[in-house]
Amino acid sequence: MTAVAKPHVFAKFIDKPILKEDGRLVYALLNAFALAGHRVFLFDNVNYREVGPLGPMIYSIDGVQATTAEPPTSEDTFYLFDREDARLAGREWKKKIEVKFDVFSNYAWARYRGYEPVVMPYPMHPWNYGNDLQGRLQAARNQERKMRIFFSGDTKGYKRNRIFYPSAKLTRVQIIDTILQAGSPDTTLVADKETLDDVLHGIYRKQCVIVDMSKVFVEDWLNNLGKAEFFICPPGYVMPMCHNTVEAIAVGTIPIINYPEWFRPSLRHLETCIAFDDEADLLLKVAFVLQMDAGDVARMRRNVIDYYRQHLDPVVFAREVEAKRQRKVTVLMITDRCVVTSAPKLNRNSILIRDEPSEERGGIGILLSTVLRDRRAP
Repeated sequence: MTAVAKPHVFAKFIDKPILKEDGRLVYALLNAFALAGHRVFLFDNVNYREVGPLGPMIYSIDGVQATTAEPPTSEDTFYLFDREDARLAGREWKKKIEVKFDVFSNYAWARYRGYEPVVMPYPMHPWNYGNDLQGRLQAARNQERKMRIFFSGDTKGYKRNRIFYPSAKLTRVQIIDTILQAGSPDTTLVADKETLDDVLHGIYRKQCVIVDMSKVFVEDWLNNLGKAEFFICPPGYVMPMCHNTVEAIAVGTIPIINYPEWFRPSLRHLETCIAFDDEADLLLKVAFVLQMDAGDVARMRRNVIDYYRQHLDPVVFAREVEAKRQRKVTVLMITDRCVVTSAPKLNRNSILIRDEPSEERGGIGILLSTVLRDRRAP
């Protein structure tokens, strides 16, 4: 049977916000559709090589082609944009996909009308895509685990928290300092290559291993991340969401995390993560993980791999957009800028963390959903 050709994607971005974060936002969008088998044409009205250090990678995505020409016909093409070009607005497109960033808003009206936006899953870092991704992920998942708990990442400057719902988040510096200052004999601080090599390639350590990135760098990231059973996933520099959590889940390394609700659906404690709250709870959870039964660890590893396949794989996102029946689809991306400008808006009805049925939610969200549902009932 001959496979049905997927619609081409014509992407044209106009406004500045989508060019932020060194080009990773544009990369994530185009890469998702390319991985899903679409041929993507990026209108070259912007020199993406100059938007940041990740910009040049946009042009290297397999399946993405820069163009200075608009498609001669558009009925079988997806139009991907941040602000609709007035000259293109009147054309007939197979689907219009508008990119927005207000993930702290409610969107209850859109949900009622059947047009709820698609929240794009936060991606891995662009460095980790390409070059037989699925094969590399599978190899990382199948290798022998060398550590019970692992952390490696920058900490300099990671001191500010802007998120206080549902509770204030410990920053990356607070989390790592709390573990190190506890002085547990089960914690190993790695600050030289010899110790790092011993940890990554030696005998199994039922310990918490912290790598000081200012002194030693972990290469072959996905492969070496997959050598741990658990990964400490503290917040990023601006917002809680961080690439390393997605990368850990992708290789079957279970996240120890204080922002599980930022995933859709939420990560669940003892199912797809180990969730913690304050400093005392963090130390209790680390101690608990160090004593976990091997069978429970294996069960949770299977869960997180399944979670990645079902919810975080960029192809799943593209499929969800494809499956929308309406011709106009809104895609929401999780960005630093939204957190900086709109953090106080985050609440239990925000679309970012509203993944339970409307009947189980409170506040204006359930009120509006109930009223509108009753109004349209036969």
